[in-house]
Amino acid sequence: MGGRIRRPGAALAIETQASACLPIVGGLARAKAASCLLGKTVGFKSALTYVHGDYDDTAKAAEFTQGKHGANNLSATTTAWAEVRGVTLMNGGIKDPVRRLTADMVRANLIAKAPRNGQESSITCGPKGLVLRGLEYRIEGDRRVYRLGVAFAQAPFFALSTWSGLTRRYLESEEFEKETGIELFAPPASSRSRRKAFPAVGGHVYTSVVSALAWDKGVEPPGSSIAGHKLTLPGMGVIYFGEMMINECSRRLTMMRVHLGSDFGGEAVVGDVRDNGSWMPP
Repeated sequence: MGGRIRRPGAALAIETQASACLPIVGGLARAKAASCLLGKTVGFKSALTYVHGDYDDTAKAAEFTQGKHGANNLSATTTAWAEVRGVTLMNGGIKDPVRRLTADMVRANLIAKAPRNGQESSITCGPKGLVLRGLEYRIEGDRRVYRLGVAFAQAPFFALSTWSGLTRRYLESEEFEKETGIELFAPPASSRSRRKAFPAVGGHVYTSVVSALAWDKGVEPPGSSIAGHKLTLPGMGVIYFGEMMINECSRRLTMMRVHLGSDFGGEAVVGDVRDNGSWMPP
């Protein structure tokens, strides 16, 4: 969890909390952070991260250290998850009423399986799953509590867990192209050349694992709008949910990316996980 406040006044970097990553040889990394308020706009009660990467067969891994066979023959698994509880995002209080978006829990979990060196890793949702629970929005002076529900569509972007599988399905299936064109932000057929191409930019595809955002009982904050995985709250800012960046060897999942856009301006991220499962050096 971290980001940057850009106004009012001088820019303020929000130091990333509970950050964990593995060394080049794999292993285990964990981090946690206690309750805090960052830059008077971003707060949480607790944050935990966990990353573990190792060969699946520990006996053969021990034999590898004895020179009995190469590491290329060993499959490996890398698991990464992040969990943030008691999230609070605030804006306003200078000219506008104070607005708060809170969440009981934000959690993301990815798991990568690499068959052997030189073979493509499969990256999908881990057993801890994806969670955006207890999302509530409050406006100072308004007694109502606006509750937001989030639905996830893990298929096809987790069902097709490899880059080659995803690109092949897109290029070979017109039905799949129509189903996922919006989520993959592909240009319409009328605006592109005859040759069909996978909609990657700079080797990456940008998409979302969120299928729907909806206010409980249809009661929504004044002026708010929802467009796919994007929520706009006047006086608060814009929040993007469940974003995923996919490339040939890794996937990065960001559960909440916030653009503050009222009294305070800046960016913040809650629940960010990246997994690859590849060997380094290759």
